[in-house]
Amino acid sequence: MSRINKFVLTVSLLIFIMISAVACGIYTQMVKERVYSLKQSVIDTAFAVANIAEYRRSVAIDLINTLNPTEEQLLVGLRTAYADSVSPSYLYDVGPYLISSDECIQVKEFEKNYCADIMQVVKYRHVKNTGFISFDGKTFVYYLYPVTHNRSLIFLLGLERFSLLSKSLAMDSENLMFSLFKNGKPVTGDEYNAKNAIFTVSEAMEHFAYLPTGLYVFAYKKDVYLRVCTLIISLPHWWQ
Repeated sequence: MSRINKFVLTVSLLIFIMISAVACGIYTQMVKERVYSLKQSVIDTAFAVANIAEYRRSVAIDLINTLNPTEEQLLVGLRTAYADSVSPSYLYDVGPYLISSDECIQVKEFEKNYCADIMQVVKYRHVKNTGFISFDGKTFVYYLYPVTHNRSLIFLLGLERFSLLSKSLAMDSENLMFSLFKNGKPVTGDEYNAKNAIFTVSEAMEHFAYLPTGLYVFAYKKDVYLRVCTLIISLPHWWQ
């Protein structure tokens, strides 16, 4: 092979490598944007819905405490209200339940009764608080509000329902990951694998007064990213 041919081949190879590197860089930026978009979708959409729901619950509780109904009136009123209402399809909730120090009453009579699980997990039953509770393979955020007659109402909401909806609408959703952690332990979301995560971003929930403290983690699957980038960079070698 002549020097000219070698030179042309070398220059061509360098050009192809540069093009591949640029293409890989563009792909990298696209992946980062997908991770960030999922984060924003969950935070802006899911948490906004949770905030609205919390506001409406707070108003309802204030009204109950202002009217000061008897325990029987409260229970009958709640059961009538829920019997006449249909939950929206995007919402997965359980309850509410009317609880005291040693008793739990199911408001929705025709649902599965989770009183035993609630009484076992929820320790502070007369102080407004929120936290996580799991049963039947699902994790819920619970909201507890003191009401009249030394009772409290507890509502349970499946936040992962909103998050999964946000993820399903995202581009390349099967390769995106998100998980919710509490005290370093996974609570809900994907089975997060730090070794196979890249471009990780997170959002602490300490500044969301209407949610229990925790950490949402978003990432992209590293093996998929490396496989695609390797394929892009390897393309020039196929043309030799």
